[in-house]
Amino acid sequence: MLYPKGYDEFEALVRPYVLLDVLNRVIACDQRVVMETSLKFLGAIRRLLDHVSVKVTDDLIRTRHGLRKVEGRIIEIRQEDDAREMDVEYEGSQYHLSMLNELIRSECEEMFLRYVQSYRRQTGG
Repeated sequence: MLYPKGYDEFEALVRPYVLLDVLNRVIACDQRVVMETSLKFLGAIRRLLDHVSVKVTDDLIRTRHGLRKVEGRIIEIRQEDDAREMDVEYEGSQYHLSMLNELIRSECEEMFLRYVQSYRRQTGG
């Protein structure tokens, strides 16, 4: 299939958007779980998760603006048993993308660790 000029740039924004969206949801869920526990380092873990959540949200917003800038949009994201399915539109044509759940989990973990490393550099930790 031939894709229009600029499609690669558009697709290069869709995948990170999906990963950031998933990571944002996972962090929100983990924040709720952490608040229900009695961890010894609860304050430190909360600060870390809060910091990462803010950075992920900022990057998600930037990625969303990037999608608008290239005049593409995500029509729908569906969670299937083994993959996340995305219907997208670029230059008036619709396309279908898919990301395996295991790949999403792995990439989100790596992304989370990069945010943690960034937090450690910022706080001198």
